[in-house]
Amino acid sequence: MSLLPTTGSRWKVKTTEIDGATRTCTTIVDIKGEATEVIEPTGSVSGGDVKSFLEGLPGRACDVLILMGSVPRGTGEGFYGEIAKRVSGENTTIIIDVGSADLVKGLLQKEGLTAKFVILKCNKNEIEKMTNSGGMVDGVLATMREWEGKLDAALITDGGRECLFAEQLRGEVKLKTLGIPKVQVKNAIGAGDCVAAGFGWALANKGKGKKDEGEGEGEGEGEGEGEGGILEDAAKFGILVGAAGCSSEICSGYDKEVLERLLGA
Repeated sequence: MSLLPTTGSRWKVKTTEIDGATRTCTTIVDIKGEATEVIEPTGSVSGGDVKSFLEGLPGRACDVLILMGSVPRGTGEGFYGEIAKRVSGENTTIIIDVGSADLVKGLLQKEGLTAKFVILKCNKNEIEKMTNSGGMVDGVLATMREWEGKLDAALITDGGRECLFAEQLRGEVKLKTLGIPKVQVKNAIGAGDCVAAGFGWALANKGKGKKDEGEGEGEGEGEGEGEGGILEDAAKFGILVGAAGCSSEICSGYDKEVLERLLGA
């Protein structure tokens, strides 16, 4: 949060004070440029902490909601679902970036939840673990079929290798591999966060189509600006932001010049 501009910006950052201590994560970059992340265990939060956080959410639907990472003990598997119910509406896109089948279930089974699109973003190891499958393709197919009618798309990353994009189109799951641009990697920690953020930004700023308008091979859901549909094009942009994130020494940061070069390539 300290990297966000505090003046002349539309960013509004809200924090919630809790009774316990928050964890500290430390990134160590050695002389060769290799990064190691030291992560403290997450502490517990009280029922009062959870209540205070939920009551502090904006009382209106947002354009894009990104639910990212694990949740502290004391929140429960339905925590993300409760957040989404309070700040999503029929025009909201929800991106859930987690490696927990329970958190996905807690969101998708939330009674009264409405959204324009719901998208799962995770990595290869996470999808295989969540589905107890032997491969990325089998894992994403199992997930999309299990949540047919509730999960519109999924983007699965695999480090510097090709990503897998899946989308529900007219009752079928369409799969497509999306390439990763080559960049000079300085710090890959947080690159997945950059992918999710870029994905959401693209949908908030470009994705104005409606569900079920896609027709024909490769058009996706709605009218996109590129070769794919809205969701696929936004996923591609997110991948570029993730690649640019690897070009920065700052964890979950990104090199703007690298991103502009990748966009122009």
